[in-house]
Amino acid sequence: MGEKEPVPLYVEYVSLRGSTFHKDCPKTLKKLRDMFCAKKDIKLRALPEPNNIRDSNAHIIQALVDSQWNRIANIPKVKVPKFTVAVRNNEIQDVKFKNIKCQYAMADTPCWLYVASVTVTKCGKWLPNDRKYRYNDALH
Repeated sequence: MGEKEPVPLYVEYVSLRGSTFHKDCPKTLKKLRDMFCAKKDIKLRALPEPNNIRDSNAHIIQALVDSQWNRIANIPKVKVPKFTVAVRNNEIQDVKFKNIKCQYAMADTPCWLYVASVTVTKCGKWLPNDRKYRYNDALH
Protein backbone atom coordinates (compact mmCIF):
# COMPACT_ATOMS: atom_id res chain seq x y z
CA MET A 1 0.00 0.00 0.00
CA GLY A 2 1.28 3.46 -0.87
CA GLU A 3 3.97 2.14 -3.22
CA LYS A 4 4.76 4.35 -6.16
CA GLU A 5 4.61 2.92 -9.64
CA PRO A 6 8.02 2.85 -11.29
CA VAL A 7 8.62 5.62 -13.81
CA PRO A 8 9.39 4.21 -17.26
CA LEU A 9 12.91 4.76 -18.57
CA TYR A 10 13.62 6.17 -22.03
CA VAL A 11 16.86 6.17 -24.01
CA GLU A 12 18.27 8.96 -26.18
CA TYR A 13 20.99 8.24 -28.75
CA VAL A 14 23.57 11.04 -28.97
CA SER A 15 26.38 11.50 -31.49
CA LEU A 16 28.83 13.62 -29.52
CA ARG A 17 30.42 16.78 -30.91
CA GLY A 18 33.54 18.84 -30.33
CA SER A 19 36.01 16.14 -29.31
CA THR A 20 38.52 17.39 -31.90
CA PHE A 21 38.46 20.99 -30.61
CA HIS A 22 40.01 20.15 -27.25
CA LYS A 23 43.52 18.72 -27.11
CA ASP A 24 42.73 16.49 -24.11
CA CYS A 25 39.70 14.74 -25.68
CA PRO A 26 41.44 12.62 -28.37
CA LYS A 27 43.91 11.14 -25.85
CA THR A 28 41.10 10.30 -23.47
CA LEU A 29 38.96 8.82 -26.26
CA LYS A 30 41.87 6.64 -27.42
CA LYS A 31 42.20 5.18 -23.91
CA LEU A 32 38.44 4.74 -23.70
CA ARG A 33 38.30 3.02 -27.09
CA ASP A 34 40.84 0.47 -25.88
CA MET A 35 38.77 -0.06 -22.71
CA PHE A 36 35.54 -0.25 -24.74
CA CYS A 37 37.00 -2.86 -27.13
CA ALA A 38 38.22 -4.87 -24.12
CA LYS A 39 34.65 -4.71 -22.73
CA LYS A 40 35.85 -2.99 -19.55
CA ASP A 41 33.40 -1.07 -17.39
CA ILE A 42 33.46 2.66 -18.26
CA LYS A 43 31.73 5.22 -16.06
CA LEU A 44 30.24 8.19 -17.94
CA ARG A 45 28.22 11.19 -16.82
CA ALA A 46 26.40 14.11 -18.44
CA LEU A 47 26.56 17.53 -16.85
CA PRO A 48 26.32 21.25 -17.64
CA GLU A 49 29.37 23.20 -18.77
CA PRO A 50 28.49 26.80 -17.75
CA ASN A 51 32.03 28.07 -18.45
CA ASN A 52 31.83 27.09 -22.13
CA ILE A 53 32.90 30.18 -24.09
CA ARG A 54 30.66 29.44 -27.07
CA ASP A 55 27.50 28.43 -25.19
CA SER A 56 26.98 28.87 -21.45
CA ASN A 57 24.12 26.32 -21.68
CA ALA A 58 26.38 23.59 -23.09
CA HIS A 59 26.43 20.08 -21.66
CA ILE A 60 29.36 17.70 -21.74
CA ILE A 61 29.97 14.01 -21.34
CA GLN A 62 32.77 13.03 -19.00
CA ALA A 63 34.44 9.67 -18.44
CA LEU A 64 36.17 8.38 -15.34
CA VAL A 65 39.72 7.47 -16.41
CA ASP A 66 42.51 6.72 -13.94
CA SER A 67 40.34 7.97 -11.03
CA GLN A 68 39.75 11.35 -12.69
CA TRP A 69 36.76 12.73 -14.61
CA ASN A 70 37.78 13.79 -18.13
CA ARG A 71 35.77 15.65 -20.75
CA ILE A 72 35.28 13.63 -23.92
CA ALA A 73 32.84 15.75 -25.96
CA ASN A 74 29.75 17.95 -25.99
CA ILE A 75 26.06 17.25 -26.45
CA PRO A 76 24.97 18.66 -29.86
CA LYS A 77 23.25 22.06 -29.57
CA VAL A 78 19.91 20.75 -30.86
CA LYS A 79 19.72 18.54 -27.74
CA VAL A 80 20.92 21.11 -25.18
CA PRO A 81 17.43 22.26 -24.03
CA LYS A 82 16.21 18.71 -23.35
CA PHE A 83 19.42 17.83 -21.50
CA THR A 84 19.13 20.99 -19.42
CA VAL A 85 15.67 19.92 -18.25
CA ALA A 86 16.74 16.30 -17.60
CA VAL A 87 19.82 17.32 -15.60
CA ARG A 88 17.93 19.99 -13.61
CA ASN A 89 15.24 17.45 -12.72
CA ASN A 90 17.85 14.82 -11.78
CA GLU A 91 16.26 12.40 -14.29
CA ILE A 92 19.37 10.98 -15.95
CA GLN A 93 19.91 7.41 -14.81
CA ASP A 94 22.69 6.10 -17.03
CA VAL A 95 25.15 7.09 -19.75
CA LYS A 96 26.87 4.40 -21.83
CA PHE A 97 29.02 4.31 -24.93
CA LYS A 98 27.27 3.09 -28.04
CA ASN A 99 30.40 3.37 -30.17
CA ILE A 100 33.83 4.97 -30.40
CA LYS A 101 35.02 5.24 -33.99
CA CYS A 102 38.51 5.98 -35.17
CA GLN A 103 39.08 7.70 -38.51
CA TYR A 104 42.12 9.10 -40.25
CA ALA A 105 41.87 12.79 -41.19
CA MET A 106 43.89 14.17 -44.07
CA ALA A 107 44.33 17.78 -42.96
CA ASP A 108 47.29 20.15 -42.67
CA THR A 109 48.57 17.75 -40.06
CA PRO A 110 47.15 14.27 -40.77
CA CYS A 111 46.01 12.48 -37.63
CA TRP A 112 43.65 9.91 -36.15
CA LEU A 113 40.35 11.27 -34.85
CA TYR A 114 38.06 9.59 -32.35
CA VAL A 115 34.31 10.14 -32.59
CA ALA A 116 31.97 8.80 -29.92
CA SER A 117 28.28 8.19 -29.54
CA VAL A 118 26.44 7.41 -26.32
CA THR A 119 23.04 6.36 -25.08
CA VAL A 120 21.56 8.33 -22.21
CA THR A 121 18.78 6.81 -20.14
CA LYS A 122 16.39 8.98 -18.14
CA CYS A 123 13.21 8.67 -16.11
CA GLY A 124 10.22 9.59 -18.25
CA LYS A 125 10.04 10.64 -21.87
CA TRP A 126 12.61 12.91 -23.47
CA LEU A 127 11.45 16.28 -24.73
CA PRO A 128 11.67 16.77 -28.51
CA ASN A 129 14.84 18.23 -30.02
CA ASP A 130 14.78 22.03 -30.24
CA ARG A 131 15.76 22.95 -33.79
CA LYS A 132 15.26 26.67 -32.99
CA TYR A 133 17.82 26.73 -30.17
CA ARG A 134 20.61 29.27 -30.64
CA TYR A 135 23.77 29.42 -28.56
CA ASN A 136 23.22 31.10 -25.20
CA ASP A 137 19.41 31.27 -25.48
CA ALA A 138 17.69 31.70 -22.12
CA LEU A 139 16.60 28.26 -20.90
CA HIS A 140 13.89 28.27 -18.26
